[in-house]
Amino acid sequence: MAIFVPARAHRLRNRFGRGDARCRAWAALGLLAALALPGCKRNGQDTILIVKISIVAPYPSNPIAVVRVVVESGQDRKTHDFADDGDGDGLIGFPSSFSLQMPARVMSPLRLEVNALDASGAIAAVGKNERLEFAPGQNQTVDVRLVCTGRCDGDATPDAGAKDAGADAPAPGRDAMVLCGNGLLDEGELCDPAIAAGFPGACPAASCDDKVACTDDLATGGACRIVCQHQAVTRLQAGDRCCPAGATAASDSDCSATCGNGTREGEETCDIAIAAGNPGACPTMAACDDGNPCTRDELLSGNTCTAICVHQAQTGARPGDGCCPAGVTATEDSDCPAVCGNWHRDPGELCDRAQASTSPNGCPTKCESPGSESCVLHTLAGTGCALRCASTPISYAAPDDRCCPKDASRNYDSDCPSICGNGVVEPGESCDNTIPAATAGACPTTCPRPADLCLTSQLVERAEDCAARCEITVLGTCSSQRDGCCPKGCAGRDPDCSPSCGNGVVDSGETCDTALPVGAIGACPRSCADANSCTSDQLIGEGTCHARCAFVPVTALKNDDGCCPAGSNNLVDKDCPATCGNGLVEGPAETCDRARAPASPGGCPTTCPPLPIGCTRFALRGAPETCSSQCILESIAACASNDGCCPAGCTRGSDSDCPSICGNAVVEPGEACDVGLTAGNVGACPIACDDGDACTTDVTLGRRIDCTRSCRFDPISSCRTGDGCCPAGCNRDSDADCAPASCGNRSVEAGEACDPPGTCPTRCPSDGDDCTLEVVVGDARACQARCRSMPIRSCSGGTSDRCCPTGCVGKTDVDCAAPPMQPPLL
Repeated sequence: MAIFVPARAHRLRNRFGRGDARCRAWAALGLLAALALPGCKRNGQDTILIVKISIVAPYPSNPIAVVRVVVESGQDRKTHDFADDGDGDGLIGFPSSFSLQMPARVMSPLRLEVNALDASGAIAAVGKNERLEFAPGQNQTVDVRLVCTGRCDGDATPDAGAKDAGADAPAPGRDAMVLCGNGLLDEGELCDPAIAAGFPGACPAASCDDKVACTDDLATGGACRIVCQHQAVTRLQAGDRCCPAGATAASDSDCSATCGNGTREGEETCDIAIAAGNPGACPTMAACDDGNPCTRDELLSGNTCTAICVHQAQTGARPGDGCCPAGVTATEDSDCPAVCGNWHRDPGELCDRAQASTSPNGCPTKCESPGSESCVLHTLAGTGCALRCASTPISYAAPDDRCCPKDASRNYDSDCPSICGNGVVEPGESCDNTIPAATAGACPTTCPRPADLCLTSQLVERAEDCAARCEITVLGTCSSQRDGCCPKGCAGRDPDCSPSCGNGVVDSGETCDTALPVGAIGACPRSCADANSCTSDQLIGEGTCHARCAFVPVTALKNDDGCCPAGSNNLVDKDCPATCGNGLVEGPAETCDRARAPASPGGCPTTCPPLPIGCTRFALRGAPETCSSQCILESIAACASNDGCCPAGCTRGSDSDCPSICGNAVVEPGEACDVGLTAGNVGACPIACDDGDACTTDVTLGRRIDCTRSCRFDPISSCRTGDGCCPAGCNRDSDADCAPASCGNRSVEAGEACDPPGTCPTRCPSDGDDCTLEVVVGDARACQARCRSMPIRSCSGGTSDRCCPTGCVGKTDVDCAAPPMQPPLL
C-alpha cells in the first residue's frame, strides 16, 4: 500500500522522489520499511498505519506547504517530508492522509510527531502521539489533530475541497470541516470521502450517473457536503435516448413511433393506451409514491411510452417531512429520534450514556458530596440519558454521616461538635456553664471541704470552657499550728502528730502505732484498696501513728477508669453502659433513643425520608425497641418495574423504568437494531444493505449510531438498462439487461457482478466494522466475483483482532477487556 488518499482530500507525496533505491534506504535504517512511498513492496507481515491529519481551530495564518513526519522507535528516529500532490498550487489542504509501512520487526509503541510547515519553513502547527500502540501485522487508522503554534489568526481551516464548496457547505471553521475525511459521517456532513464506495455515507462519484437517460446528473457542494442532483430533462433533442414528458415521435425522434397503439413494443417501457392496473400501463405520479419519506419520488417522461418512476434519496435536514436522513441528528431535524446512547446529547437529554462519564456530555456514575456540603445528600436521579446528581438537604440526625443537622447536639448525633453553653454536658466537657447551680451538670464555683481534715478539695479548670471541676488531694505540708492533721513525714514537726508514736502501743489520739507489725491489731496501714472503682483510695498520714484510709467517691468524668459516676452516661464517660430509653444516643451500640420523638433529633425513625426518583433509596434497618433503628442509604440492584429505577444490567425488557438505550446489546422498543450486537447476531445493525438481488433497490434507512438502521429492498418494476435487472414484462428492446448475460462485453448484466473480469475485485475494502472480514466470493471468470462481509463470531482468546464479539468477555477475548471508547461507523 502506498499513500492512502480519500476522494477530494489532498494527496501527500514523497518530497524526495520514488523508487526501489529509496525503499532500500529506508529499510536499511532499521525503523521503517517505507513512509508512504508508492514504489515500495509490502510484505504480508508488515503493518500499515494510515495516519489522518487535520487542523483544529484557531487556524494558522499562513498556508501549509510541507508536512514533516517524525517517527521514533526505541533509539531510532527518522524524519520524512511530504508535499502537495494535488492541484499543483504547492499548498496542502486538510484533512490529508499518509501511511506508515513497518516491517514485522518494528514493535509497538511508536512516537509520532507531525509538523505542518509554511512556505518559509516555519512550523505552523504540531500534532503528536507520544505512545502509538499498534498490533503488528494488523492495519489500523490513527487520527492526529494539529494545533496551531505560530501565527494563529486564520479565519478558516485549509480544508481539502473547501474552495469549491457549494451553498450547502458548512461555514469555514466548523468542526464538521475539521472532521471531514475521518471515515465517519459526522454532524453537518452529507458524506465522507474516507468511507468506501458502496457504503452508507460514501461520497458519490463525480459523474453522479444514475443510468437514466432522461435526467441531467450534477454534483453540487464540496468537501463532505457533496450531493448528486438528477434533474428531469425537458429539452427536445434527437439522439440523447430521452423522450421528455409529453413528447411524441413527431417532436423528438427518441420517442416511440408506436406509442399509443395499446401494445408495449420495442424500447417502450409501457403504453399510454393501456388502462391503469393492467400489465404494461404507464405509471402515474401517484403510483410512483414508494411510501418512503426519505426518498423524493418523481415521474420521468410522463405521458410517454418510456415513463418510469425514480426515487432520489433525501439529503440534509428538512424538519417535518417525516425523514431523518443519514448524518442528521435530532438537534438539526425534529424528524430524527432523540436516542439515548448515540454519542450525541439530543434535545431533552441531560447526558449521553455512550460517552465516558468524565466527558462533558457523559452521564454521571456516582455523585460525591463536596466537603463544604456535608449536610447535603448527593444521589443519582433519573434514568437513561436523564441521569443527574440530585441534592437533598439532610434534616435528620444519624451517626457517622458527616452531618450535624439543625437543632441536633452531640448527645444525639456523633457528627455534632461539643458546644459549651448549650445546656447539656457533652463529650469532652465536665459541666455546662448554662445549667443552673445545684443542678446535675452545672459548673461548680466553689468546692466543699471534705470531712477528713487531711483532705482538701480544689476548683480546677474554668467554667467558661465547661471544664470546671473539684479535685480532692491529700495535705502534705507540716504545720506549726494545730489543724487536726498529721501529714506524712511530719512526726515531731507537727503538733497534731503524737509524740509517743512508735512505742508499740496505740495511745490516746493515735489511730495506730508504727512499731506494731503488719497484721497485728493496731498496726498502721501501708496501702488502701476497697476494690471499688468508683472511689478514690487515699492513704492519709502515711508513716505516722495517725495513718488511716479514706475512700472518696469519684465524681470526675474520666474514660477507662472503670467508674461511671452517679448521674453520668456513656456519652461523657465511656465507663457508663449505654442505656436505651434515657433520651441520649449512646453509640456505637445505639443509633437513636426511643425516649425521643421519632421525628426529633436523636429519635428512632419508624419511616425514612423520600429521595428524588433514582436508584438510591433509604432503607429502615434496626428497631426502635433496641434503640438501633436508622435509615441506611442503599442502591437498588434488582430489576423491577414502576419503582423509578433502572439498575445497571437491566433493560427495557426486564424493567419498564429503563429507557431504550442504544448500544446495550439488546433490541428494545423504538430500536430497529442495536449497535452493541456484533455482526452475525440477530438484531445487529448492518453497515450496508445488500440482498444480492439486482432486481431490488437496496435502501439503507436510519443510522447505526442511533440504533435505527434498517434495510428496505424495493422490487424494481421499471425497464431500465444498466441496473442488472430484467423486471417482469420487460424485454431486450426496452431493457438491455434482459439480453443473455455475456461475460466480457464490458456491460454488467443480469446475473453479473462485474464485467469485464479484469474489473472484478481481487481484494475488498474494509467496511469499517472490526467484527467483519471482507472476502471475495464468486468466480471472476464468470463475472460473478463480489465482496462480502463475513461476521466474526468466535472469541479470539489472547490474540487481538480488534473485535469483541457478542457473548465474549475479557477472559475469552483480549479485545473485550477494554473496548474502545469511540462511536460506531454510521
